[in-house]
Amino acid sequence: MQRDPEAIKRLRDQIATSGLINPITVRPAGERFRLIAGLNRLEAYKLLQRTEIPAHVVNTNDTGASTIRLTENLTRTNLTPVEEAAQLHDLVEATPGGVDVVAATIGRTVNWILDRLEILDWDVELQQAVHAKHISAAAAKRLARIVDPLSRQNYVHQAAVHGISARTAALWLQDANALSQPPPLASENSYIDPPAQSPPETRIQCFTCGAKYNIQDTHPVRLCSTCIQHIQAACLRGPPQENTST
Repeated sequence: MQRDPEAIKRLRDQIATSGLINPITVRPAGERFRLIAGLNRLEAYKLLQRTEIPAHVVNTNDTGASTIRLTENLTRTNLTPVEEAAQLHDLVEATPGGVDVVAATIGRTVNWILDRLEILDWDVELQQAVHAKHISAAAAKRLARIVDPLSRQNYVHQAAVHGISARTAALWLQDANALSQPPPLASENSYIDPPAQSPPETRIQCFTCGAKYNIQDTHPVRLCSTCIQHIQAACLRGPPQENTST
């Protein structure tokens, strides 16, 4: 965890004016003591050139010390989600009972702890952007779920440079994953028969009058060759002329 010199100076001024409100926490380590919580307070006392500081002594093991340290650190406003995730991981690993016990110990919900631990699975670039406070944890959580690695990297870069809200990140996630989805495969049940098409029109010439008709509008008849010749000859002669003489 990085120290914040400016925060230590502000704490020094506060202690010089109002005194130390919360003692540091230590545990016995042979003939000496090991600091559990209160590093900034101890550094502020050194700036004040004081050789003694009030301390609360607890007899605890490494797991208990980690729990006390994490519980206090979680109240700090400058602790980033990435720092919280790293400390929670170590604490869960060292605590019998795992996440459930840690949640009850530090006064957080199991879902909150799982959300923080999820950060450790993100790309390094995304973790760095959150740690540097270029992207909020809520927005980063959505960007982390972009499936395609190259698209995810590009979106993270754009978000770190220009800033992004959680709402916009959700829209980016939706668009990016929609583009990466392959087209659905047609199944046997999803096949649709093409619409029936009318057969092409076929026109033939009438044997007697010579006009062309659609084959569907003609009708076969049984005629001998002699009758066909008589009918064809009559058609060639044309209709009989009416007698107009008086």
